Amino acid sequence: MDPSDFVPVTDSAYLINCSTYNATSDVVTYVTITSDWKAIVSFISILISVPFMLFNIKFFPIGQSGMLLSAALLQVAAGILQWSDVYTIARKAAHLRTIFMILGTTMVIRFFARERILAGIFNVVLKRYGDVKFWGFVWRVSALTAVLSPVFTAEAACFVATPAALKFWRLHSRDPNEVETILLTIISSSTIGSVVSIVGNLQMMILASFTDFPIFEGSRLDLRRSLFYLGPPAVTAFFLNLAVLRIHHVLIKNDKTYQNQDLYNGDSSFDSQDPISAATSFELSGRSIARDLESSLTGSVLTSKSMAWHNIVSDSNFELSRNSNASRKQSDSDREGCYTSDSEISSVSRNRSQRGSTSGYDAGSSCMDHTGEMKDIPCRNYRCLAPSDCLAFQVLMCGMFCAMMILFLVSHKQFHVDVGLLPFGICTWLLLLDAVINQRSPIPMVRAMDWAVFPTLMAYFIWMGGVNNSGLSHWVSKNIGLSNPALGQAKDIAVLILVILFGCYCFTSVPFLLVVLGNLKPCTKQLPFVLYVAWAATMTNMVTLYGNSTNMMVVNRGIQDIGYRLTFWRLFKYGLPALVASVACGAMVIYTMLLIPWTP
Repeated sequence: MDPSDFVPVTDSAYLINCSTYNATSDVVTYVTITSDWKAIVSFISILISVPFMLFNIKFFPIGQSGMLLSAALLQVAAGILQWSDVYTIARKAAHLRTIFMILGTTMVIRFFARERILAGIFNVVLKRYGDVKFWGFVWRVSALTAVLSPVFTAEAACFVATPAALKFWRLHSRDPNEVETILLTIISSSTIGSVVSIVGNLQMMILASFTDFPIFEGSRLDLRRSLFYLGPPAVTAFFLNLAVLRIHHVLIKNDKTYQNQDLYNGDSSFDSQDPISAATSFELSGRSIARDLESSLTGSVLTSKSMAWHNIVSDSNFELSRNSNASRKQSDSDREGCYTSDSEISSVSRNRSQRGSTSGYDAGSSCMDHTGEMKDIPCRNYRCLAPSDCLAFQVLMCGMFCAMMILFLVSHKQFHVDVGLLPFGICTWLLLLDAVINQRSPIPMVRAMDWAVFPTLMAYFIWMGGVNNSGLSHWVSKNIGLSNPALGQAKDIAVLILVILFGCYCFTSVPFLLVVLGNLKPCTKQLPFVLYVAWAATMTNMVTLYGNSTNMMVVNRGIQDIGYRLTFWRLFKYGLPALVASVACGAMVIYTMLLIPWTP
């Protein structure tokens, strides 16, 4: 049997070092196509599942989660996986680490969204540029989105940047031809920036989690390596993308279809000096935004926090409106400190009701639950989900987040920091500090999480585990050169990148990455392979619409805020040349960086 045909499938193989691994033969299982019908069943499961992950099938509304669970069940029913194999896959360290990393990172970012940290950053940058020229505005939005996305994930950056940028456009009666360029700027900049960090997007999280083992030390993708190897190509792609955006804007400037669009006019009732407050105090209710956003994400591919971001709308989005004029600040002066009693909350809520506020929380004791529907919940939940305005808690929160990123940065072979348990531990400490300092129960914050994301991820793991066990994925990988990539010549690198782009675009990035990582060899230096996969898989988000929830979020806000719909074809016309230019130049920069003898 060809030695290149092995794939480690036992969890014990991941927990030993390379010296033990090389001297042990029973930790390696050969996976080849032993039964044609098993390979056929796996292939059929892929063909059936992919359309439901890309589109919303109205005549059979089983949804993405239901289809993934059905595909996993098919693997068991067909005998590709035994019942014991399901439990083995579920308890694998790589899978549990990915879930812990997603859960911890999501909760930490929810605290930042609740405290209006990201909104405050955008407010500082945009509030004083009412007369700035269009490309100066595009530059600021692009740079800020690209900087925030690797730190707070691409979805968080898009969630804050989109309403702020669109409201800026409305308030200053900009040219309708500029709307598409603004939306494309946010999508592309968040994609490029997120590749720099292991917490920037789901693809990077999966790569970091699956390579965080002793036997993958030569292939491990950590924060230092992502900054060192993927930072320079990201900077190159950022400026190249600005050039492509400018060319695209010139080409569409005289397009008459833009002039006929029924876009909303700016509303003079909002404060033009505070675009964040204006953008987030929109006339749409919290219920409608949550419902429309959830509907837009129905057929999208699951990402780390996509199904939970619509909950943040109710938690922080509309609460920013209280800063839109000085009189409200004065009347809410008692909120400058931390809440200590329910009477204070009731007093603030009563004052807001007298002012005739229309936000979900200001409506008395009603707020939005985790399903996006308005329910009568005691007013203390307003206290748990509204900004605390407690400086001590915010300082500790920022300090703990910085400590987490520093530990990620200094982690190495001798001082290893688990990429899954560290974010989970930080979010646990934040819940404890919130209870001690702000006197808030952690239950509303925990309930606001969309817990359906985790069984859906587990369904991904079981489904792809069955595909790998059938031997189909390894057979395909071997025949297209993914199982043993030499990457010594430009031709090999080009073939690898094209395969990754095609696979992630047609079959979505999550299942395709799981197939690729199933062929990663232990105790070999395959860092170039991991870097090219990370770069190509992330850049694919620039041209995907229905398969990417972050892009769907931007599109949905364009529809809600100004009545503009960014179609698949418009995104593809811009995204394809931008993708080709960015990936090609980025790959050359990565190749150059790999020639440096020093390895982080």
